[in-house]
Amino acid sequence: MLVSQQFDLRHLAALDALAVERHFGRAADRLHVARPALSRTIQQLERRLGVGLVDRTTRSVRLTPAGLELAARARRLLDDADRAAVATLDVAAGRSGRLRIGFTGPSMIGTLPALLRRMRRASPELRLDVRELPTTEQLARLVAGELDVAFFLEGAPVPAEVETTAVVVERAMIGVAADHPVASADGVRLADLADETLILFPRARNPTLYDELVDLVSGGGRRAVRVEEASSRSVAAGLVAAGLGVSTFTASMAGLCGPDVRLVPQVAPERWTTVLMGWPRDRPTPLLQHLGDGSPPGR
Repeated sequence: MLVSQQFDLRHLAALDALAVERHFGRAADRLHVARPALSRTIQQLERRLGVGLVDRTTRSVRLTPAGLELAARARRLLDDADRAAVATLDVAAGRSGRLRIGFTGPSMIGTLPALLRRMRRASPELRLDVRELPTTEQLARLVAGELDVAFFLEGAPVPAEVETTAVVVERAMIGVAADHPVASADGVRLADLADETLILFPRARNPTLYDELVDLVSGGGRRAVRVEEASSRSVAAGLVAAGLGVSTFTASMAGLCGPDVRLVPQVAPERWTTVLMGWPRDRPTPLLQHLGDGSPPGR
């Protein structure tokens, strides 16, 4: 058996108190235990180590050289134990630790920055590991335990192992060039833009949403649709501004689009874009409390 396994923090705390007070009664009061109990703890420690730690007289208590050495090391060990306990409680309460966050481009434009700022203010010791990933990959990594939380657009099939809540609900908009015939309209149907090139995100990022938008433009598959895939919303906005097609955005992306793009509400059907926050159902982290309260804004 290792020597360290012959005593525990209770023994070290007893010796530390005795080293400070040099009196069994005061040391017992410091630890909120009875004096006989403290004396038994010290005797037990001496027996287990096989050395004398305390010289006892009727008037004073003095630690032996071995006792002084162990008491000095005991204080450092007790300090380390206190720090470990505080760090553990901070992680359990979501005040520190590491949070692995996945996101899609649209969530970083209008949603995630404000939530991350709030988290950093609440937990400055927290380490954030943030990475952009397609929705399908985020969901797979949540299930595999490789992500703690993910932000993605509603539409993709969510595995049963993933819990979600809506954090932002925004009106879906169609981006057209500023000189487009529908640029000043109160609303536009995707079906009315069948002759336009539809600029979308790569299908692999969210196949369900991609197919839904193409279906709306094609009138349920009755018309062929020209699709151009853009790697980001900013690229899509540039292509729209150049008059090379139309694309989908949300109202919060107006600043990204610039003055040469007009955002027109999508109608018939009226659509709303929902950003979901997802996390493993069986591994919720207390850090989620900083990211959202589950109450999306009203429409």
